[in-house]
Amino acid sequence: MAYIKKKSERKYKITVCNGYKSNGQKRMKAQTITVPSSVPKRGIQQYVMAEAERIEKKFKYGVEESDQTHFEQYAENWLKRQEPFFKATTYAGYKRNLDIVYPLIGGIPLAKLLPMTLEEMCEELRKRPGRGGNCIKETTVQKYLETVSSVLEDAKKNDIIPFNPAHRVRKKHFEKEVQHIPQKYEMSKLMRTIQNEPILYRAYYTLAITTGLRRGELCALQWRDITGACELTVRRSRSCASGQIVESDTKSHRRAVCQDDFVNINIALRFSSTEIS
Repeated sequence: MAYIKKKSERKYKITVCNGYKSNGQKRMKAQTITVPSSVPKRGIQQYVMAEAERIEKKFKYGVEESDQTHFEQYAENWLKRQEPFFKATTYAGYKRNLDIVYPLIGGIPLAKLLPMTLEEMCEELRKRPGRGGNCIKETTVQKYLETVSSVLEDAKKNDIIPFNPAHRVRKKHFEKEVQHIPQKYEMSKLMRTIQNEPILYRAYYTLAITTGLRRGELCALQWRDITGACELTVRRSRSCASGQIVESDTKSHRRAVCQDDFVNINIALRFSSTEIS
C-alpha cells in the first residue's frame, strides 16, 4: 500500500513498497507529484489516490498499466508475470500465439479493444495459410482468441478494463473432428510393419499401442520406470519448447502406474544401452 505525504497544497510525496531485501527490510521507492491546476480542490484527493495506484503498479510490474496501455505492452508484461507459473511448453505456446496477433491488435489501447475489433482479428487470422496451403482451422483461430482472452481477463481482474471483450465475440460454429481410434487389425498391421525396424522404435510403438501413454510421457521413460514384469511408472513428460528439449511433470501433475497383461516389459529389459541412446 502506498504512503502519501502532503508537502504543499498541490504537491505530494508518494512512497511505495517494492518487496523486501535479504535482511527483511522493505525496499521503498518514492516519487513526488504535482497536482495540475486544472484539477479542482475537491478532486485533489481522488487525483492523488489514482496517481498512488498508478505509481505502485509501475514500480511493482515495471509498466504504467492503464486503459490506454497498448495490448502488446500489457501482454508482454503479463507474460513476464506468468512465466514462473507456466510450464515451458505452455509459456512458449502463449508467446507464439501472441506474436501472431500483435500485428493485428498489438498497437491498440486496451480501452479500445471492442468485441468487433476482435471479430475482425479472427477474420484476418482465418486467412492465414495452414498446412498444405489451406487456411488454418477454426480450432486454431479459437486458440489465438483464447490467448488474447487470457491477457484481457488479467486486465479486467486488475480493474484496468471494465469487462473482457473476448467473452462477447461471436464464434463460428464448426464440427469437431472425430478422433480415429485404431482398430485391432490396424494395430496388428502396424506391428507387422515395424517388426524389422530398430528395437528402439519397436519398443516405442508397442508401448504406445498397449499403454495409451502420451508422446511426451513415452519419450521421458527411463530404466527405473520399469517397476515390474508388466508395470511402468510414469513420472515425467518431455517436450520441445523454443527449440529446447524440456522435461516436466505429467499433464495431470500426478504419477501413474500402467499395468497391462499385454505389455511384455521383458522386451524392454533386453534393450542394450547402445540401442536406446
